[in-house]
Amino acid sequence: MGSITYTCTLPFVTIGILTGTTLSRQKAIISTLMIWLSNQIFGYLLHNYPRTLDSFGWGIVLGISTLSVTLAASYRPLFTPDKLWRNYLWIPLMLIVGFIGFQILIFLAGLGLGGTHGLTLPVLGKIWLDNWLWTSLWIGIHSLLVWSKSRALLRIPDPQ
Repeated sequence: MGSITYTCTLPFVTIGILTGTTLSRQKAIISTLMIWLSNQIFGYLLHNYPRTLDSFGWGIVLGISTLSVTLAASYRPLFTPDKLWRNYLWIPLMLIVGFIGFQILIFLAGLGLGGTHGLTLPVLGKIWLDNWLWTSLWIGIHSLLVWSKSRALLRIPDPQ
């Protein structure tokens, strides 16, 4: 929905973390690529992104960077109810590591595409805050769903 409504606001690091930590690696890769592709389609068709080689190059860089976060996040601890805390420590760790890695890839790509001037501390701070807020929101929703499902499973009587 963010890609339809706004320009350049998709929290790519959050997308990588959410898909990487909650889905199988194959589904995470497919989901990440589909979200990235839909963002590109909406950007070029609805928001009139410039149809230039460097614009397409930036789109590819965003896709590769997001996919890198997804792959890193997918090497998560095993999801077991008795050790659930490991998953909830992994997510903020991946937010930090994923954000730094993502921004390094963007910076390096900018050296080749001629666009590192936009990576100022205030801009990076806003991007960090956006990703932190979106990750917190979606992981909060995920936690409520896991909690609700575990409570429902505890209420099911044993068929013995």
